[in-house]
Amino acid sequence: MPPSPSKSPPSPPAAASTSTSTTTSASTSTSSSKPGPEASLLHRLAGPSSGKAGLGKNIGGAFYANEVKRDEELTRKIDKLLARKEGLFAAQSPQDTRAIEGKVDGMMTELEAGRDLTQTIVHCDLDMFYGAVELLDNPSLAGKPFGVGGGVLTTASYEARAFGVRSGMPTFIAKKLCPDFLWVPMRMGRYVEKSREVMTIFKRYDENLMIGSLDEAYLNITPYMSSHSLSADAVVSDLRAAVQKETGLTVSCGVAANCRLAKICSDINKPNGQFRLAHDRKEIVEFMRELPIRKVPGVGRVTERILQALGVKTCGDIRTHRALLYLFDKEVGLTWLLKANLGIFSNVVEPGKKEDRKSVGVESTFVHLSAKKDLLRKLEELCVDLEKDMAAAEMKGRTVTLKYKLDNFKTYTRAKTIDSYVDSKDKIFPVAKQLLLNELPLKLRLMGVRMSNLQFQGGNQDEKGIKKFYSAITSTAPSASISASTSTSTPSSSKKRKLSPAEPVTLSDSDSDSDSDSGTPTPRSPKKRVSASLPPDQEPEPALCCPVCSREMKVSNDAFNAHLDACLNGSLVRELASDQPPPRPPKAKVKGKAASSSSASGRPKDPFAAFTKKPKSYDA
Repeated sequence: MPPSPSKSPPSPPAAASTSTSTTTSASTSTSSSKPGPEASLLHRLAGPSSGKAGLGKNIGGAFYANEVKRDEELTRKIDKLLARKEGLFAAQSPQDTRAIEGKVDGMMTELEAGRDLTQTIVHCDLDMFYGAVELLDNPSLAGKPFGVGGGVLTTASYEARAFGVRSGMPTFIAKKLCPDFLWVPMRMGRYVEKSREVMTIFKRYDENLMIGSLDEAYLNITPYMSSHSLSADAVVSDLRAAVQKETGLTVSCGVAANCRLAKICSDINKPNGQFRLAHDRKEIVEFMRELPIRKVPGVGRVTERILQALGVKTCGDIRTHRALLYLFDKEVGLTWLLKANLGIFSNVVEPGKKEDRKSVGVESTFVHLSAKKDLLRKLEELCVDLEKDMAAAEMKGRTVTLKYKLDNFKTYTRAKTIDSYVDSKDKIFPVAKQLLLNELPLKLRLMGVRMSNLQFQGGNQDEKGIKKFYSAITSTAPSASISASTSTSTPSSSKKRKLSPAEPVTLSDSDSDSDSDSGTPTPRSPKKRVSASLPPDQEPEPALCCPVCSREMKVSNDAFNAHLDACLNGSLVRELASDQPPPRPPKAKVKGKAASSSSASGRPKDPFAAFTKKPKSYDA
C-alpha cells in the first residue's frame, strides 16, 4: 500500500489504516517567509489547525486582544532578526559563506557517523483519549462536536475539530467557534483507570516501555520481534488489535529507527492507523527533506515563525540555509536542526525515575477572583494539593514558584528560594502567600504553585559527595582473596532505555510542543560481565572519589591527597559536615541579557518532565 503522509480527515475512518514508507513526501506550506499580520495571528491562534473552518473571524475579548499583542511583539522581534541578517550578509563574502558551509558539512558528517538503525521503536498514541473514554461511557455523544476539560480543553472530538476547536483552547472560544459545542467535565480517575489497562497491554511487548503521558508511550519492540520471529508491522498490528478488543479504545502507532521519528510517524495515519518508516538512511533523509519544520516535535508556533523568517519551512531547507543558521546558532540551535535534517535522534527508551523529576506543581483555572481573602483561600487549597503530590513523589524542594494569569490572559511567575528543603503545606504556604501579597491587587483567572530545586527522599538515589567517597574506600578495601570483575559496559553504554532530555530549538518559546531526545543515539545492548582473577602484582588501582568535587580518580594516595588539599577549604568542610545545604548566592545579572528558564546553552528544559506531573486541575 502506498504511503499516506497527509493528516486524516476530521471524522475517523471506518477501518484502520496501515502504511509503510518507500519514497515519502509531506505537504509543504508555500507561504512567504514573512506572513502578513492577519495570517500570522491566525496561525498563532490555531497552529496546524489554521486551515480549518471557523478560524477566520475575530472572536474578540481579552484573550484575543492578548494574542494580538503577543503576535505583534513576535513580529517586531522577527523584524530585528531580519535586519541583523541583512547586516551579517552584507559583511560576508562568497568565500566566507563557502567556508562556513564546509564547516557545517563536517558537522553533518560527524552526526551521520552516529546514526543507529539497529533498534525498532514504536510510539503509541491513543486517539482522542479523554473523548474516547467519554464516548465509551456515553454513546449519545457519538457524531456530536464536544470537548473534555475545564476552563481549558484537554481533548476535542473530531467533529469539533472541523470547526477549529482543539486541545489547549479556552472553552469559551470553542463555544464561539462551534455554536453546537458540548462541554464535558473531566473525570481524571476514569482516565487513569483506562490508561492503566492500555499500558498493561503495551507491557506485553516491552516491559520497560517509557510512558510519555496517560495516552502515549514509547516501546522498543526489537527483542519482541526477535523472540517471536515477527515483523514490526505484524507486532504493531497485533498490539493495536489487542488494545481495541480489550479496552474499546483505538491507538495510532508510528514505527521507526528512533523515538522522535516514531512520534512523527504516529501522526500520519491517525486515527486508528499505523505507519512505518523504513530503517534505511536514504529513505529517512528523503522523508525529512519534505517534512514541514512544525511537524518535528519540539518546534512550536514561535519557533516555527522565526525559522520561516530565516527561510526554513521544511527540514530540507535546513541544509540549504546552513550558512545562515550557523551565524544564528545561538538563536536557533544549529546542531539540533542538523539532526532534524538528517533524522538522527535518540533510540534509547526506559521508564522514568522519580529522582529525575525537576519540579512538582499544581494549578487551577477559575472564574475571576480579585478579593484578597478569596485569592488566599485558593492559594491555600493549592498548597494542600501540592503537599500531597510532594509526598507521592517522595520529594522536598527549596524553590517556591507562584504562577498567576490575569483576567487579560497575561501570565507571570514569582519565585523564592529558601534555606531548607520542605514538603509540607505549613512551610510552603507562608512563602507562596508572601509572593502573592507582594503582587496585590490582582484580578486572576488562574493560579498555580510549583516546587523545584528538589531533593529525592527515597532510598534509591545515587550517593554523592562524602558518602560516595567513604563507600568507595570500603568497596575497594584489600582482602585475602584478590579478584577483579571487569564490566564491558559502562553507565553510558549499558542497557539504557531512557528518552533523554530534549535538544530542541534554542528559543524561549512558551507555545512550543517540546519533546525529548538526546544528542547521539545510543544502541541498547545487554550488559556483559567478564570476571578474571589477577595476581597481586597486577591488582588495579582502586578508584577514589573526591568528596568535594565528586571526581573519580585512579591515582596514588599522594596524588589523591594533593588533589584533596587543592579542593578543600574551611567553608567547604563546614558545608559538607552540615545536613542542610547552604543558601545559594544571588545570581549576578548580566547587562543586556534577560532572565530565562533555559540552560546556559539556551536549550529549553526537558519537555517530557511535564508528563510526570499531576494533570492540571480545573474549577468550573
